Amino acid sequence: CGVFNTKVDGATESMKNVLKTLFKNAVQSVLATGLPASIPANINSKQYDLNYIDHNELLSFAMREITDLTELIWHNKIDDFMLVMRK
Repeated sequence: CGVFNTKVDGATESMKNVLKTLFKNAVQSVLATGLPASIPANINSKQYDLNYIDHNELLSFAMREITDLTELIWHNKIDDFMLVMRK
């Protein structure tokens, strides 16, 4: 439904609003994948145009405001993660 990792003003808040809407309209679950974590394995590998997401903040937000059936899974790269929210 969109890209959450582009660095633009308000990207994180927009992502949170979109996740709420997607979950509300989903039949079973919502998966957000390929999210770059705010603390990459190699600090020098950060790209200037990516919106790095605080994975702990996003997990807390999802569990508090969307569903407690939320899990965070580290992707195949150490600094990317997936957020899974189940109904």
